[in-house]
Amino acid sequence: MWLTGRRGAGKRTLGALAAAELAAAGRPCAVLGPDELTAHLAHGPTDGGLTSVVWLANLLTGNGVPVIVTADVPRRADRAAVAARIDGFVEVLVDAPPEVCTARAGVEDRAYEEPIAADLRVPTGDRDERASTALLVSYLDALTTGGGGEE
Repeated sequence: MWLTGRRGAGKRTLGALAAAELAAAGRPCAVLGPDELTAHLAHGPTDGGLTSVVWLANLLTGNGVPVIVTADVPRRADRAAVAARIDGFVEVLVDAPPEVCTARAGVEDRAYEEPIAADLRVPTGDRDERASTALLVSYLDALTTGGGGEE
């Protein structure tokens, strides 16, 4: 599951909260984001590091561990290239209005290109973290139990 969205949309927060909720329920889940990866990959989660993210995601999911990736990949074409290399790729748009993202991140993210057809949209600008996390976890539950997942 690849969380995408503008800087400040809440990708890292949502990924961490969803992983914590799954762990509390005794279910394994790995979060691959900038904070988790920078310490372990020579190039961090961008540039050459994306190859490592793809490899790790496939390794973990191939062994039954759901993966939530929170790395910033603003260009649609780059995410499409990653999607073609990850088995079972699911794109989730973590969506907050640009002005909310700018206030949270302290920088305007003009380079971000929204997905044309994300598998799931999780609004984070108009609801609290728990509601957004519940939506994400519910979708992940449906995917991992064969229920398909619906917004």
